[in-house]
Amino acid sequence: MTIDIGSNNGRGVARFLQMSIREVTVGDGPVQLSGEATPTEAVLDERGRMHAGALSTMCDAIGGFCGALAALPEAWVVTTNMMLRASDRPVGASIRLTSDVLRAGKSAIVASVLGEDDDGFVVGGVVRSAVLVPEGGAPPMSRPAVLDLQRAPEQRPFYEWLGVRPNAAGDGVVIDLDDEFRNPWGIMHGGVTGALV
Repeated sequence: MTIDIGSNNGRGVARFLQMSIREVTVGDGPVQLSGEATPTEAVLDERGRMHAGALSTMCDAIGGFCGALAALPEAWVVTTNMMLRASDRPVGASIRLTSDVLRAGKSAIVASVLGEDDDGFVVGGVVRSAVLVPEGGAPPMSRPAVLDLQRAPEQRPFYEWLGVRPNAAGDGVVIDLDDEFRNPWGIMHGGVTGALV
């Protein structure tokens, strides 16, 4: 499968969170990213806390991208596991993000993620990604990498935007897998998987 990092695939979920991500790697050291997300009312519950699905999407976006940059130039990645811990308090108007590669192997890359606002810790954990070699090679990427995924704030609640609804049996949920919910491989974005869980 050929992947296109320039496509909209996987970008919709990060755009919903008004994210920007930039590489801050120093010299030949491990990949490091910093970024920012702007949580709107659409991703907050009645107490001002971010919904778990929005938190996992935000962490997957920066942690997965960190792993992907570490896999270059031969390979790219897909998220296989995410472990997060989040605060149980309202979040501020802006969340500062960092991600660092903890381990880069031939078959997997593990990146840390941390999100903080002006009051401190919001979310943190690790994102593990499988290293895959796409047909035709990895996508070209200018370094240091920058992703500016800002857009006009979405007004619909996050789960409404995803189109989450009960399945016919009433014992689970269903979404239509729109391109905005897919990663560059064409499969469901890890953050959307986290949102459904």
